[in-house]
Amino acid sequence: MNNNPLIQYVKETRGKRRGQLRGVVIAVKDPQDRYRIGWSFVNRKSGDKFDKEMGLSIALGRTLQTHICKKKIPQDVVPVLSSMKERAERYFKN
Repeated sequence: MNNNPLIQYVKETRGKRRGQLRGVVIAVKDPQDRYRIGWSFVNRKSGDKFDKEMGLSIALGRTLQTHICKKKIPQDVVPVLSSMKERAERYFKN
């Protein structure tokens, strides 16, 4: 059984900022032996810059929420969430 979190960063895929970090997706195992996934994504339109520590903190906070997050998931995060779900299922298998 593995209790270490899985972390995957979201990178810019197009334009002159290609390859720069934009967000993070994290999967952790909760006390009931289920995995939970959280995410964080920078809002460049408001002038934000991605900070790894802050991004991990926000993503981890979203894994701890007991209710479903109604915040719209950014389009660039959706494919990373899908691949993280598959990774977490294999990684946290009993």
